[in-house]
Amino acid sequence: MTKKGALKAISGILGLVVVMPIWYYLLYQLLVAAQASDLMWFLYWVYLPVGIVVAVLGKIVESAE
Repeated sequence: MTKKGALKAISGILGLVVVMPIWYYLLYQLLVAAQASDLMWFLYWVYLPVGIVVAVLGKIVESAE
């Protein structure tokens, strides 16, 4: 792996580990503040794992190129 590829992989992992939890925490707090309905909470709990899986797979594919 070249230096550029390694840097790209590190930045991708850092983005996933730092940015995603902040995003999901803020979204959670927004739902709490809005007193979200059961449907909104269901969609959040579906969105959470799907978003994580898609982001991880996207970074894997991006770093493989």
